[in-house]
Amino acid sequence: MLSNALQDGSKSCPRRGANIEEEKTMSRLQASADIALVVGALAMAGGWNGVGENNSVPPYPQHPFVIKLDIPSIQSYEESAGSMIVADLDSDGRMDYLLTVRGHVAAYRWDGEKLWVLKVDLRVSRAAESEGLPGHHGAGVQAADIDGDGRTEVLFLTNDSMLHVVDGAMGKTKWTAKPPLPEGAERWEHIAVVNLRGEGDRDIVLQATNTKGYRMGRYVAAFSLEGLCKGNTKPLWQRDDFLACVHNGLR
Repeated sequence: MLSNALQDGSKSCPRRGANIEEEKTMSRLQASADIALVVGALAMAGGWNGVGENNSVPPYPQHPFVIKLDIPSIQSYEESAGSMIVADLDSDGRMDYLLTVRGHVAAYRWDGEKLWVLKVDLRVSRAAESEGLPGHHGAGVQAADIDGDGRTEVLFLTNDSMLHVVDGAMGKTKWTAKPPLPEGAERWEHIAVVNLRGEGDRDIVLQATNTKGYRMGRYVAAFSLEGLCKGNTKPLWQRDDFLACVHNGLR
């Protein structure tokens, strides 16, 4: 199973499907000042499912497998923004890990090797209704092959509404763009890679909340990624009356 990142001082409780060794590992981590990712195979009725060579789950050296993270640990509620997604970042057929906290985006291979860590003013937030999207547990990053070259790109927004596109395996910037911001919004806050024109993952939808009052993600705009890369910031379409779940970004 895949658990959340653990922070110093956080409280734990037994989780469905967790075993005793995993609980011991979590307790040891919680007693330290480190932030770590705990990874393990899913235990099925017939035993470990697909673990080992030529199977779907990588042969981790032990279960649970602990990856120490080279990013700041979360010490308080005020710092509790960011999350994690998985994607094949280095084109080896395995799911790797993209993790975010305020000020950092980090990429780790499935086996725990650090690929890269970026220090950026990443757009993540806590309570979406007061701070704007993406809100609690919103990672603020997307990963996809956006240009058809067979390699994964990582996309994220910074607090100045700048879109960043970086190489998934190396973390090097490929290009940036600054799409126009709708009137009534403070910044672009949420990003989703989408296929709007039947050409694959070649488009994005950006979302923002209203600056005044109870924040809702009413502003949305779609853009061609190829167009943005070439300097064309004109949206494919845009709306200022989108109605969605209040505390969640569009999917």
